[in-house]
Amino acid sequence: MRTSQRMLLTRGRGFKRGSEGMPSAEPGETARKAGKFVKPRKVATRFAAAYAILTAVMLVTGFLLSRLRSLDRWDESANSAIANNRTAWATALARNLSAGGNTTPIILVAVIAFCALWFAGHPPWALALVFAMLLEITVFSSTNYFINRPRPLVVHIGSTPTTGSYPSGHTAATTVVGVTLLYAIIRLRGTRWLRAGAFVLTIAAVVFVAASRVYLGMHHPTDVVAGALLGVACVAAGSIATSPNPTKRQSPLGHPDVVQVSPNPRHL
Repeated sequence: MRTSQRMLLTRGRGFKRGSEGMPSAEPGETARKAGKFVKPRKVATRFAAAYAILTAVMLVTGFLLSRLRSLDRWDESANSAIANNRTAWATALARNLSAGGNTTPIILVAVIAFCALWFAGHPPWALALVFAMLLEITVFSSTNYFINRPRPLVVHIGSTPTTGSYPSGHTAATTVVGVTLLYAIIRLRGTRWLRAGAFVLTIAAVVFVAASRVYLGMHHPTDVVAGALLGVACVAAGSIATSPNPTKRQSPLGHPDVVQVSPNPRHL
């Protein structure tokens, strides 16, 4: 009886000959770590799908928030309670924290993060950040235009944007940048202290920006919650859309381009 050996079908690089002439897998990286890219047409298709889904969800949620009187009253009461207990030092702090979520600082941090990821050898993660940022901007703009929720009925501190209250763009943008970097550090297996520090900084940045926007009377509490959830959803969409094989399982040999073939029964 002939003894059948398992065969490995390999595509691309990442393999070397073993001691007995059989190809063996290098302890390699995944397609994302190897710097492989998705075709632009596929990225555009995934962007359109993510935009349609997230915009629909945000529109439905915004419509419900503007129609549910009990939730709207709770929002207004929360804003009133905060506005009635403002202090000089807290107001100054809130203004500084809110400024961190403005367009210019966010773009600056995003550019630095993009360059850091790109030149550190992780271009797909840099592109995932760009994808998530563009998706957040388009979904936010569409949702804000159609819902056009009025801002809280309290005194606004600082210049009031001409856009509506729902969702919070400051919170969404901060979440996109912070969570993308956090997710990249976790997936790229940074040190324990680096991951812990990134987690704390990300949560702190999102919470502080969101709280400052509510404190200054620019948003309802539900607006900033919706903004944070939108940011997380955009990061998830960016990670999936820029992954060469988002649904492909990793092979037992640790390389996505390895296909394991069962022995032929006729050779047993």
